[in-house]
Amino acid sequence: MDIKSLRKEIDKLDGELLEVLARRKKIVDKIFKLKNELNLPKRDLEREKEMFEVRTKLAKKLDLSPNFIEKLFELIINESIKEQRKI
Repeated sequence: MDIKSLRKEIDKLDGELLEVLARRKKIVDKIFKLKNELNLPKRDLEREKEMFEVRTKLAKKLDLSPNFIEKLFELIINESIKEQRKI
């Protein structure tokens, strides 16, 4: 394979990543609406802790940096919280 072909593969994967993030956002929006309806707290720190543990364990299994994955999910969660404030 040449660099151009490999970069096309990366571009395709990046597109898939964005599609997955968009689907995730739709589910997060539904959760936030339910939380509002049920008067539940905006954040569930125990859930976040559990999520980080599971994601970093999976990262190790997939030979990804657990630190990178933790930072990535911190960004995702912080963005979700910003979006929640809009709902």
